[in-house]
Amino acid sequence: KQKTAYEICACLVGSEMCIRDRYQRRVRAEAENERMHMLMFSEMKNPSLVFRAAVLVTQGIFWNAFFTAYLISPKFCHSFVGYLEESAVHTYTTAIDACDNDLKEWGAKKATPIARRYYQLDENATMKDVLKYVRLDECWHRDANHDFSEIATDEFPHHADHTKLGKIIKESNVKQSP
Repeated sequence: KQKTAYEICACLVGSEMCIRDRYQRRVRAEAENERMHMLMFSEMKNPSLVFRAAVLVTQGIFWNAFFTAYLISPKFCHSFVGYLEESAVHTYTTAIDACDNDLKEWGAKKATPIARRYYQLDENATMKDVLKYVRLDECWHRDANHDFSEIATDEFPHHADHTKLGKIIKESNVKQSP
């Protein structure tokens, strides 16, 4: 039996929603993970009100600029973030190496409670252990953003081409007419 236009439409919408949901879950997980990194490191040194205000202003400016750039080219933005994450991997690798040399005291510090809970570390975990987990997260973010940058622009969930769906429905109606 040939599917009706309604059945085809339901299948296409369902599959598009699965793709969109998978993409959004991945992006939300990455954002949550980055938020936890911020909480872990800010727990170590309670930043002043001036520093927090400077961060908020900087984030506000960057968010607006990045949002505009993302509307123009999501592929470029994901590639850009992928390279930022690569830089973060390098920075954490350097910090881990420094924990063995110049920053032995800092690397031997006890991991913060938030870090121990988030990464499910034992009570004896050190900041060096946390840095290793954070570096692993940054590797995942790097790879995820480079993956996103390789998706064709029309495959991004917010760039779905609904004219394709309309064309399929029209073709289906033509085939079913007597």
